[in-house]
Amino acid sequence: MGELKYKDIYVRWNDEKLVIGNAAIERTLNIANGYPETISLKDLRHNRELVKPTGEIDFNYMGYNMPGLNNVVFHIEEIKAEPVQNSLYDNEHVRVTIKINEPNEEIIYLREYIIYPELPAIAVRNYITPAVNPNVYWTYRELLRCRENRATNGPHYCSVDAVIPGDDINRFDAVEFMGRTDDNDVQVFEHFDVKENTNGNLLYCSNADNGYGFVFLQEAPPSPERRDMENFDFYFTGNNRIRSCCWGVAPHEIKPNETYRSYRHIIILFNDDMERRTAVFNYMKTRYHERPQDHAVMVNPWGCCDFPKRVSEAFLIDEIKAAAKLGADCYQIDDGWQHGRGLWDMMGGNFHLTRKFWDISTTRLNGTFEPMVKTAEENNIDLALWTAPSCNLDYIDWESFADMVIKYHNECGFNFFKIDAMMLRSYESERNVEKIFTKARNASNGEIFFNLDVTNGQRGGYFYFLEYGNIFLENRYIGLSVGIGYHPEKTLKSIWRLAKYTRLQLLQVEVPNRGMFNEEFYRKNKSYHVMPNCYSQKYWAAVAMFANPLLWFAPSQLNDECASDITEMVELHKKYRSDIFAGDIIPIGAEPDGRAFTGFWSRRENAGMIIVYREYGCSLDYDLIDLPGVDVTAEFELVAGNGCVKAEDGKWRVTIPEAAGFAMFKYSK
Repeated sequence: MGELKYKDIYVRWNDEKLVIGNAAIERTLNIANGYPETISLKDLRHNRELVKPTGEIDFNYMGYNMPGLNNVVFHIEEIKAEPVQNSLYDNEHVRVTIKINEPNEEIIYLREYIIYPELPAIAVRNYITPAVNPNVYWTYRELLRCRENRATNGPHYCSVDAVIPGDDINRFDAVEFMGRTDDNDVQVFEHFDVKENTNGNLLYCSNADNGYGFVFLQEAPPSPERRDMENFDFYFTGNNRIRSCCWGVAPHEIKPNETYRSYRHIIILFNDDMERRTAVFNYMKTRYHERPQDHAVMVNPWGCCDFPKRVSEAFLIDEIKAAAKLGADCYQIDDGWQHGRGLWDMMGGNFHLTRKFWDISTTRLNGTFEPMVKTAEENNIDLALWTAPSCNLDYIDWESFADMVIKYHNECGFNFFKIDAMMLRSYESERNVEKIFTKARNASNGEIFFNLDVTNGQRGGYFYFLEYGNIFLENRYIGLSVGIGYHPEKTLKSIWRLAKYTRLQLLQVEVPNRGMFNEEFYRKNKSYHVMPNCYSQKYWAAVAMFANPLLWFAPSQLNDECASDITEMVELHKKYRSDIFAGDIIPIGAEPDGRAFTGFWSRRENAGMIIVYREYGCSLDYDLIDLPGVDVTAEFELVAGNGCVKAEDGKWRVTIPEAAGFAMFKYSK
């Protein structure tokens, strides 16, 4: 018997049941058989039952005995419930832990439930400490597998959580994400009304008629980046059970008597379409602290295309001064500052990078950042640094690398560190990378913050490692003759899709230098129906207005016209940044395709902001935009661009008189 009450959270258990809930959600587990099986999941706000009893254990690991197999019986050794106060990595919550013993294989499972005050969500995570390896034949050669080439004990998959949706939950939509933005223009794939096993970080389970239900969120890398054995992330069994897979540790990585941790899997409830659109946002806002470092206009000069050739003390001093004139918050020194030759030594040549590689260059920078630090202080701008941990070592040198980061923070004042070249090819590599993050943030009391690059390699993506930093979204060059190339239409489409499911507040979105436009490249590249310079420099900057503008150029090389336009847009962003980021930012209008009226809405209870874009190919100068819940008496104030808004037929008629134009408005109810 046990009980805990903390704020609106309550936990109760006896020999038969474990109940975990707050004012919004309640999950009841049958534990009489020595393991947890879900028998109820209620939306307490609307007195609604969402699942049916599962009748079997809620989780499993491939190749290990499940209850009843080979006469195995599980035993619950301990149940604990404890409040966890705010930390650098999570907001206050209650953690409930079930310790389970499987005696034959001598496995200790820890099943962890995490619930936050007032939030209609419960997260789960599993730990496993086995005495033996999983009983599974392993091969990556999918097509050469023989009949018994998977698990010989139990199911041929690993699941972290499972439920059987109620009969009124009859529609399932999965959302799959793609990293490696160097090679991909599309980061979001929507799989609607799925009937079978599917992939994605999100699975929406809802009532098709009334819109209520719940969503599974997997705090894990994107599907193509994962190492699990399954070819799916959500497994639909014959009895309508849905299993949320992806532990993040493959069977061949398991070693006896070591402990392995799964990813977090979260169930979040929603009651209607608007709650569905904001369910993941609300969880993320509660889960992660709102950190001032998330919100910064950063200059990264790599977009100038030849940064390493330019690096010198004089050049960087000019750059920092120019960045400050633009109004940027931070200047990030990219690849070229260090003693070693550059990233390509590791990524292309597979060189072993020793600690000396990360000393300050004596030939380019005289072995010190002191002149740059002094200039930054004089110009009221922060400095940031590009780094790349040793992916070809699985980051076993994590401690030395973390010490280097801490050293440059303590001695030079660097708070932002871009993490490049991340390749999470194993469970060990993933844990070692996290050790870098935690050691550095702990040592700096949270002042060190990481910009997590998702441009290439096997990386954390859009839902993983966010307690350590924000997301550097893409590299798009306007001045090169190779690569995908920058286009405001493509960047807008990418973040419009991402904004349906992730928080733009956590994305760094690039703004290149229009003055570097390489016309010959774009004339040869048939994937662009219009030239990117059909749009103004202000429009390019406006694309990133509701995210974190990443000024992707060398500011000292800007022409006067581009510098003036960017300065104006940076000032605008900083003026309204707190208002923009205070709301849930969701996409509005049509999906960008070069011909759309489209935009973003920062939605708060009694006020908000919108930015609307009229793409170059859009022939109409107006469109009707849906803003549910905004009263028809609301007044829209134009704060940037050219346009107007008025109520019409239950929607809002937005007029933008010029193609390739935009308008930003502030309103209050």
